[in-house]
Amino acid sequence: MNFYLSVFEDGKVLNLSRYPAGAPLPEGTLMTAGFVLNGQEFVALNGGPAFGFNQAISFVVNCDTQDEVDYYWDKLSEGGRPNQCGWLADRFRVLGKSYRPPWAACSATPIRPRPRERCKRCCQWPRSTSPHWNEPPPRPDIIFRRHPMAVFNPQLDLVFERSVDLPKAQIWQAWTVPKHLMPWFCPLPWQTVVCEIDLRPGGAFLTTMRSPEGAEFPNVGCYLEIVENRRLVWTNALLPGFRPKQFGSADAAPCGGFAMTGIIELSEHPQGTWYRATVLHADPAGREQHAAMGFEAGWGKALEQMLAYLQGRETPL
Repeated sequence: MNFYLSVFEDGKVLNLSRYPAGAPLPEGTLMTAGFVLNGQEFVALNGGPAFGFNQAISFVVNCDTQDEVDYYWDKLSEGGRPNQCGWLADRFRVLGKSYRPPWAACSATPIRPRPRERCKRCCQWPRSTSPHWNEPPPRPDIIFRRHPMAVFNPQLDLVFERSVDLPKAQIWQAWTVPKHLMPWFCPLPWQTVVCEIDLRPGGAFLTTMRSPEGAEFPNVGCYLEIVENRRLVWTNALLPGFRPKQFGSADAAPCGGFAMTGIIELSEHPQGTWYRATVLHADPAGREQHAAMGFEAGWGKALEQMLAYLQGRETPL
């Protein structure tokens, strides 16, 4: 765990528990450890030397730049076992726990080439004196992916982008803390009168919007991905806990009767932060309905209200 926390700079320990007296391992030995890497929660269980690792689990590490890919590749390959096309098992020999550079996973959108030595290192079988060299390589598990899995489709999706003169951390707080979201989330004179956030994949994103006439409209959504200060994804097509909604019911699709997935992405910009909001729709009719409701103007007004709220605070977030 400490190794991975040293690699992922935003990693942190959540909790630790230790074996009591009379347990299979000596009293005080670490039993479980909860920790976070790149916004993803993990629980490590120390079962003792009788239990080894296997290939039954896979992870994806999303990278924004080639330099970020190279950083994780270099850190995680130290003491590990590289294999063809950039796959590797890390220093702990976690079977199936291997890593891949993005050009092997994202041929549809190639990134800029690196020097020949880098390509040769990652795309050929490496030399090895290991007695295990003749064994087949571990199954690929951890993939460095330069681009998100969802590809923008102009026939189905809408996007809103702006440069914002605020740091990413403040915008993240405005999106993930209820008391900081409610003042700006609805374009005035509408109001957000209820907000509940369970910030984890499968967690609830609940809001209630009130019209100027006093009618209230509850919205029930589910978070899909959380990468702190970088990427937030949720959908109204699922209830909390990833349970599918039955569309057509009273609360199935509060946003105009169509399913959608919202993606907020924050990246560095000379003026502070580049703010990108993408909304994915199931069909062109949903996209057109959302656009006709005033997507561009509504998201623009909400962003203005967010900035006014954040910049007007006596104590910055």
